[in-house]
Amino acid sequence: MGIVIFVMGLVVAVFASMLLGGLMLPRRQSITRATLVRAQPDAVWSLVADPAGYPAWRDSVSSVDVEGRAPLRWREYGDDGSTAFEANVVRAPVMFAAHSLNDDVANRTERLVELTDADGGTRVTYTENVTVSNPVTRFVTRYIIRRGGGAERWLTELGAALDEVVVVS
Repeated sequence: MGIVIFVMGLVVAVFASMLLGGLMLPRRQSITRATLVRAQPDAVWSLVADPAGYPAWRDSVSSVDVEGRAPLRWREYGDDGSTAFEANVVRAPVMFAAHSLNDDVANRTERLVELTDADGGTRVTYTENVTVSNPVTRFVTRYIIRRGGGAERWLTELGAALDEVVVVS
């Protein structure tokens, strides 16, 4: 009986530590990663600004429904369920930004992709801002789950779509 109480106390202590640790973290978390590709900005732009084409090069996206063109709205289906997005900045071929529209999720996501000419190719900078309401989730995404992995995966998949192996920094 004593071991059961000890284990339950340990579980409560771990959860309480995660809760308190999460409460001390900011709700908004930002990750920025970049890479250099040989392709010109127009070629990169054609992939980045076409959500309907995401399933062809993003492994985590199985399908996309484009729900509107002005403004551009789409729903991505994939590993994490479905998420609706709306493009809020479209400046060809240098900047594409979108934010999630789902009100029923604990996380609000903003994506920003910036393209700049660099050394005969394109420097691609991907920034993801996530607002996390749940303090336990904030703790887990900051200290347990590798938060930058999504940005790195996105850039790696973009490189593969351009037939390049990229180095993400």
